[in-house]
Amino acid sequence: MASQRERGATIVEAAVVLPTLFLLVLGILWFGLTFSVYQSIVTAAREGARYGVAPLASSSYSLPTSNQIAQRSCNYLQAAAFGGLSQCSNYGNSTPPAITGCTDTTLTSGSDNIYVGFVPVPYTVEYVGSSQTATFNQTQVVVGVRKTVPILGFTLHLTTCSSMRSENN
Repeated sequence: MASQRERGATIVEAAVVLPTLFLLVLGILWFGLTFSVYQSIVTAAREGARYGVAPLASSSYSLPTSNQIAQRSCNYLQAAAFGGLSQCSNYGNSTPPAITGCTDTTLTSGSDNIYVGFVPVPYTVEYVGSSQTATFNQTQVVVGVRKTVPILGFTLHLTTCSSMRSENN
């Protein structure tokens, strides 16, 4: 049978190890939750950009408006762990903030929102067997999402951006 001293040492060891173990498990769970939210935000930005470069058959094959793109991204955010954005209900009547690229400071320092931008991208075509060239413009659709997530008393500003180019115009 264990002596009184050994039983006391076991209790002290448990008192030191168990809080550390619980803190580690809690940290793993919160990291997983944060990563899940970030992946939802990335998916929303990608889906918005993908939707923005696909011509709509219902509107004479023109590209969607920034409101339609933002609403499409909002639909994907609704299923995220911390829900969508409060601005998602506004995109029927108001235009989302515009950005010019993924490094735009409006996206990186702005408030929680979905940001949509249309950037013209010129390219030049040289005809084979001729010295003639032609310059065309394509549209690059840029969708950025910024969401603030409270985690264990900290505030994380999660930001992501996706861009795709439409070759239909």
